Amino acid sequence: ELVGNLDLAAGDLRELAGWVTSWSSATAKASIAKFWTGSRGRLSLQSGVSVRQSSLRLTSARYELDGFPGSGEFEILIGGRGSASIRIDAEQLDIDRFVPAGFSAFTSNDKLGIAGFASYLAPGQDARDVRIKVSAGELRFNGVRAFDVAFDVSSGARGLNLQVIEIGEVGGARLEASGVILDAGQGLDGAVELLLHEQDVAAVVEGGDILRIELERLLEIGDGTVVIALVAPSQAAIVVRARI
Repeated sequence: ELVGNLDLAAGDLRELAGWVTSWSSATAKASIAKFWTGSRGRLSLQSGVSVRQSSLRLTSARYELDGFPGSGEFEILIGGRGSASIRIDAEQLDIDRFVPAGFSAFTSNDKLGIAGFASYLAPGQDARDVRIKVSAGELRFNGVRAFDVAFDVSSGARGLNLQVIEIGEVGGARLEASGVILDAGQGLDGAVELLLHEQDVAAVVEGGDILRIELERLLEIGDGTVVIALVAPSQAAIVVRARI
């Protein structure tokens, strides 16, 4: 076991990410360069580090990316189904700075796009245990600015748990989502609820930047029953309930 402190400075994070991921995939570097067309990223990172034969862990990490500070932890376990856990706390996460063209919901390459990312969280008997926890004062993604963002999702062999998905403000609206999708080996079962608070519901439905992902297509699993209820205008909210 190797235990110590890590002090890392990278003037080109894109190049570093391509080099690291090339260990597991010969095409990873080219794939990253294809969508990462913006700032290459200047990273400064200080962290505790623990390296074992089957694990890597970064603890009490503090970083600065293109001048924006943040903190977090990271752990990956190799062997068996494997597991990965990441936590990020940031004042600002500006994804558009690095990917100015944005991510499409679906692409010809199933590893790219929003659906491709979601596939890593899909439950299944051979799925690795994954937990992603993010909090950000401001998030910029696909041309959308969101504030007071909290995201806590875990998945694995037994299912997907949307513990917390909250956006304090996006386009004048407030968004909350939660749910559990279980996999007992006989198909998926569960429910997801999304609550959107908005003074002008019609504007959100028509503009819909944050809802541009094809919801029905993403939920085409199991029975795929989707119930959409428009709450009374006095409550100014949209509720989407999906039963899987």
